[in-house]
Amino acid sequence: MKVKVKDIPVRYDDKRYTAGDTLDIKQDYFDDNLFEEVNDGKARAKSKKEDE
Repeated sequence: MKVKVKDIPVRYDDKRYTAGDTLDIKQDYFDDNLFEEVNDGKARAKSKKEDE
């Protein structure tokens, strides 16, 4: 899932990301205190296919 880092820098996959950076993470690691989900057409299409 594509996310955007909120205020606190985070470390993911041995890389450091600061506020405003976007990255792809596994849904298991999503924390709404640290990230906001970036909605794009690809993510929606994929999630709709998984629901079917």
